[in-house]
Amino acid sequence: MVLGSAHFNTNGIILTEEFKTCNYISSLPNGRVLHSFPVCFLGNSSIPTLSFSTRFTFTITPPSLPCISGDGVAFLILSDPSSLPHTDGYIGLPDSPASNPFFAIEFDTAFNPDLGDTNDNHIGIDVDSVISVASIDAIAEGVNLKSGKKITSWIDYRAPENIVRVWFGYTDTKHVHPIHAVPIDLSKTFKEFMYVGFSSSNGRGSLIHAIHKIQIHTFESIACVMCYPNDQSSKESKEGLQHQRNWVLELALLCLVVLILGLVSLLVHQLIKISPTRQNYNEYTQLYLFQEKIFPKELNLRNIRRATHRFNSKNIIREDEFSSVYEGCLRSCGTSL
Repeated sequence: MVLGSAHFNTNGIILTEEFKTCNYISSLPNGRVLHSFPVCFLGNSSIPTLSFSTRFTFTITPPSLPCISGDGVAFLILSDPSSLPHTDGYIGLPDSPASNPFFAIEFDTAFNPDLGDTNDNHIGIDVDSVISVASIDAIAEGVNLKSGKKITSWIDYRAPENIVRVWFGYTDTKHVHPIHAVPIDLSKTFKEFMYVGFSSSNGRGSLIHAIHKIQIHTFESIACVMCYPNDQSSKESKEGLQHQRNWVLELALLCLVVLILGLVSLLVHQLIKISPTRQNYNEYTQLYLFQEKIFPKELNLRNIRRATHRFNSKNIIREDEFSSVYEGCLRSCGTSL
C-alpha cells in the first residue's frame, strides 16, 4: 500500500518530496508505504511472539533551498493502517496508540526537546508512543542521516530474549555487534497480524525521504517489496527453519529407535527369566524316571537302604556282572520303584 505523498520511481519509493518553497504547505504532509498483506507475528503458547529480522536501505536528501529539516523516516509495524494520522509532524507515526499499538525505529532528523530528542540526527526506538524508550546519536556513530548517502539498517528482534538490536551504516556489511541493543517485550504490543512498512513526514521542513530496498522475515513468513540482489537473509531463514525441522525429525527417529531397543531388551529378559533352569543330574539320578509331582528327583543313601531293606537279595530283580537292580518301596509314596 502506497499512502499519502508516497510514490514509486526508478530509484525506489519516494515518501516525501522537496518543497517548492520553505513556507510551502503540502496537502499530503505524510508519505507511507506498507506491505499489502499483514504479517503474522504471534506464535504458540511457548513462544507467544515470533522473532523477526529486517534489512532496508534509504536516503534522506536535504533540500536545495535553505529550509529547516523535515522529520525523518521510521520503520513501522502497526495493527491498523486506517487509523494513521493525516496531520504533519512526528514522522507520521500513530497518535492514538491505545487503539492502534505500534513499534517503530525512527531515523529522526528534527530536534524536538519536548519528545526527549537528543539532537536532529538520532535513532530512536518507539513502542506505542512517539517518545522513544531509547535513542542513540547517529553522528557519534559516524553517520549523518541527512547526508543524502545510502544508509543500510538491520533490525533484529529475538523473542526468547526480548531484545531489539539495531545496526546502521553506509556499507552493506553488517557488523558482528549491534550499534544499539535494548530489552523490549513486544508480545504486549503485537497482535496476531500486523502491517509492516515505513512512514515519513516533512512537518514544517523539507527533505526527500526515499526507500530503496526492503525485506523483512519472521520464522513463518517472508515479506519482500524490493529485495537485495543475491540476498541471503530469506534463504538463511528458510534453511534455518528446514534445519530445525530436520533436527526435530532426527530426534524423533532416535527416540523411536531407543524405544524399540528397550522393548526388545525387556522381552528377551522376560523370556530368559521364565525359561526353566536346566539342572545337571548325576548318573544315579538319570537311571530313574520320576513323575515330578509325585516322586522326588533325588534319593540319598539312607532312603535307598530303607526302600530296599538294606539291599536285601530278595529285592534283586536283575543282575549282571557289572551291577544289580533292586526293587524298593518308598513309604512316603506307597509305590514300588
